[in-house]
Amino acid sequence: MEKQFALRKIMVCLDLTEMDESLIRFTSYIAKKMDSDRIYFVHVAPTLDMPEDIRKKYPDLFAPVDERLKKEIEVSIKSHFEAPENCSVEIEVREGNPSDKILKIAEQKDIDLLVLGRKNALEGGGVLTGKLARIAHRSVLLVPEILPQIMDRLLVPVDFSDHSFLALQQAVKIQETSEIPMQVTCLHVYKLPSGWHTTGKTEKEFAAIMKGHAEKDYEKFLQKLKPEQRNIPCEFVLNEDRNMPLKIYKQAIKDQSDLIILGSKGKTAAASVLMGSTTEKLSDLDKNIPLLVVKEKNENISFLQALFKI
Repeated sequence: MEKQFALRKIMVCLDLTEMDESLIRFTSYIAKKMDSDRIYFVHVAPTLDMPEDIRKKYPDLFAPVDERLKKEIEVSIKSHFEAPENCSVEIEVREGNPSDKILKIAEQKDIDLLVLGRKNALEGGGVLTGKLARIAHRSVLLVPEILPQIMDRLLVPVDFSDHSFLALQQAVKIQETSEIPMQVTCLHVYKLPSGWHTTGKTEKEFAAIMKGHAEKDYEKFLQKLKPEQRNIPCEFVLNEDRNMPLKIYKQAIKDQSDLIILGSKGKTAAASVLMGSTTEKLSDLDKNIPLLVVKEKNENISFLQALFKI
């Protein structure tokens, strides 16, 4: 039976900069495609304290800081967000350590997707994007400063695992709900096994053997989808330099992809938080292509609860 993977509850992490417009607009797009029913717009400030001397001098001028920030966020939402039908919107302003608070709120609200900014030219680094993308036990959407004018090309790197199948499901869902024709392309990066040279084959010959094997595996992989969903092309690329993120990035540029959808492969709790993963390297490699990292929610919850004392 085909496994369902919904993104019903979305949490958008705002930092009250120009980046927020892109985050809000892109969340509006994704929420419609995923049939989301609840959106949380969250801002975490290190401190909400107003200097006491200023507060005493102008007692009628300053509203509570959290309420003022909420109103500021409300204005942005009204300008850039179009809520899906039957979808509720909530705004929360919290005080404290941003990463800890965001993880705790995601846990408390049982969030399916975290939306984070990927800054390039703008000041700052987004809302702790790299760290949260790596350690959050939720799917994560990394949004660039400048959004694609038209989103009609999705790239899904696959290794035929259950995680990459969940990523492919997300791509198919977006494709099926798109108002314009949309191309979904898979990418499989394969490598030669160590010791291949002892077979007597040339590198080119053995690469052809490995590619043929991967093509058969891809056909089996597509059988998990409904028959009408299986017409999805796949590019097969040899990873001769063992740089998976670079291969994915180059293919995305070649295909002019508007969104990369990547399955997170954290089979163990420890594996999901190790530095140097494909996900993190890819998120750092280019900040101009939106990246959706699909994770099994709560897959590593016990480890992270112990680590961060959530």
